[in-house]
Amino acid sequence: PPPPPPPPPPIFFFKQKTAYDISECLVGSVMTPNPATVPADTTILDFVETYILGRNLRVVPVVNDRDHIVGLISLREIRTVPRDAWSRTPVSAVMLPLSRLAVATPDEPLTRALEDLSRQDLNQLPVVTDGHLVGLLTRGNIVRYIRVREELKRAA
Repeated sequence: PPPPPPPPPPIFFFKQKTAYDISECLVGSVMTPNPATVPADTTILDFVETYILGRNLRVVPVVNDRDHIVGLISLREIRTVPRDAWSRTPVSAVMLPLSRLAVATPDEPLTRALEDLSRQDLNQLPVVTDGHLVGLLTRGNIVRYIRVREELKRAA
């Protein structure tokens, strides 16, 4: 088969008639550093009460006892477990495992992370250094980054 077409130029369109070149931007400058994490052995019930209801979080990285990221847990995964099993089911049993996730590094170009988000239809990417979670990159982070640049451009 023929080789795949080259990727589009590193431009992210935010508003009509306005394009921002983000080719020089790195993930580390846009990510949310040190996001909340949940231990892998936390029950779904505790996760829902503490993180979803208690802290208004929608998705949380799951870490093992060595503080290495092992997956992500969200309402989507929780919905697969009957409510009467929440008190005895650990989040690790239903999380989206790291092996099925794209991850980014802080020094990775934002354009590459954006491609991963789009290709896998994700809303967030864990940002990892040497197996340790250092941040979370969300579509919202990218939109806010571009909005701030747009406001600064208008102020100049």
